[in-house]
Amino acid sequence: MKWIAIVLACGLLPWPSSSRAASVYRCTSASGTVVFSQTPCGRDAREVDTSAALKAGTSPNVEGVGDYAALGRIDSDCRMQELAIERRLESDLGAIDREMATLKDSMRYSANNLAGATRDNAIQTRVASLEASRTSVLGMARSDRVDLARPCDERRAQELKRQADRDAARSDRP
Repeated sequence: MKWIAIVLACGLLPWPSSSRAASVYRCTSASGTVVFSQTPCGRDAREVDTSAALKAGTSPNVEGVGDYAALGRIDSDCRMQELAIERRLESDLGAIDREMATLKDSMRYSANNLAGATRDNAIQTRVASLEASRTSVLGMARSDRVDLARPCDERRAQELKRQADRDAARSDRP
């Protein structure tokens, strides 16, 4: 949980913008070698116009990384929801198992008389009820997983379609 807070905090930090690009200077050394620098490197230093480079679109490789990241976010969100279902299932089953163990232990200590037999019947009824609850909890978790899979698959398919449409529009351009 702490790493999520750290990642979010880093995401809120200001990042340098390409609109504030530094100047680039072209200089020629005494031996005739061309050198590029962010600071003027002599009397013959000429500022290089980098505005065209700043206006250039992103390369397909950069978009590919973005596409991969978008799909990764969808998969990560869905996996987090799956883990929440699993944690809830483990918690519910753990509570049921603990209560059943306690009830079964108490049956061992019942006296061999009518009061103990009556008490054992009540305990057995409660154990049967807990076993039914266990089956119900497992069924609900199975249903929750199915209900989660559908929107996750839809989100993934929408993102893949968005990427394919963008790529198709790009290939149609002259």
